[in-house]
Amino acid sequence: MKFRLIVVREPGKQPVYLVTSVLDAEPLTADEAGEIYRMRWGVEVCYRTVKQTLGHACTRSRRPDNCYLEMTWALLGAWLLELMTLRQVVAAGGSPRQISPAQARNAVRRALRNAPPRATSRQSLLAVLATCRIDDYQRTRPKAPRNYPRKKRHKPPDPPNTKLPTEKEVQRAKQLTPISLAT
Repeated sequence: MKFRLIVVREPGKQPVYLVTSVLDAEPLTADEAGEIYRMRWGVEVCYRTVKQTLGHACTRSRRPDNCYLEMTWALLGAWLLELMTLRQVVAAGGSPRQISPAQARNAVRRALRNAPPRATSRQSLLAVLATCRIDDYQRTRPKAPRNYPRKKRHKPPDPPNTKLPTEKEVQRAKQLTPISLAT
């Protein structure tokens, strides 16, 4: 098989190496591949929100069909929470990228406990959801100390090493039966 290596470079970040079987740059440019990668990262952040922020890192069910239902409802709940927050933040003039799932979670929990949304005011849940935004100021240092002794300092991966196939590998590859996709 032949592959194409695409290097996505972002200012101030480590380069990302993407490997694709789309060899021609016309149907898939490097910019398009980078955009697909960034969208995939958004999906990863969604799963992180469900697992860490909303506390669904593991299922409570024992049977596979119940685990599936449990995670389905956890995802639907996370999406509903984010959509409710998104609607209120946008109505208040904020950006969709500004919503804070953690603050929204806390606001809904306070409402479910019938506690005042904030200690100083008696706003409605929807009014509080409109204020559930991530902070937008530029930090000059990290939010909290990050030098825990238990934290591992992983070295970022090196660029991939590519090599051309040997004649023997080419001959073996030609002997393989191609896989046909069912249509």
